[in-house]
Amino acid sequence: LFIGAAIIGAAAIIALKPYVASRFATYLHAWENPYSGGYQQVNTMIAIGSGGLFGVGGGEGNLDTIAAADTDLVFGFIVEEWGLIIGLCCVAILILFTLYAIKRAGMTRSVYYSIAAAAASGMFLFQAALNIFGSTDLLPLTGVTLPLISNGGSSIMASMGMLAFIKAAGLGGDVE
Repeated sequence: LFIGAAIIGAAAIIALKPYVASRFATYLHAWENPYSGGYQQVNTMIAIGSGGLFGVGGGEGNLDTIAAADTDLVFGFIVEEWGLIIGLCCVAILILFTLYAIKRAGMTRSVYYSIAAAAASGMFLFQAALNIFGSTDLLPLTGVTLPLISNGGSSIMASMGMLAFIKAAGLGGDVE
């Protein structure tokens, strides 16, 4: 029943929103259409490559001319201006946060809080993976923001809400 609903939902989204189908058509073929469907991913991958290990310097990157570079493609923005080392540090911080939250999940006030806090921290990691892998064409570009880094009020508010929930679940300090 759920698989059938998912297939019907996917077909409806593709029929009602044709740009979603074009994003999936561009997936893994960004270099074949660098001036149309793959424009954002190609420019992001070029920016990541031009940043090197240490980057070109803050405010010196060229990715800011691409639409939504400060929200959807922020990983490429970071790597171009600050370098691959800083980009990988951002990824490592999100992974370490998720591992810390999952490790401490057994110390929460109840099983519900334990599961919900682990799921919230997993959402951070999943959202980061969608952003990073989408901008580098390893996954279809979804337009998902990088948690706590991307520009945008609603993304920051949602991320801070998840952090507040994790803290309220008891992961941030001693549990009574």
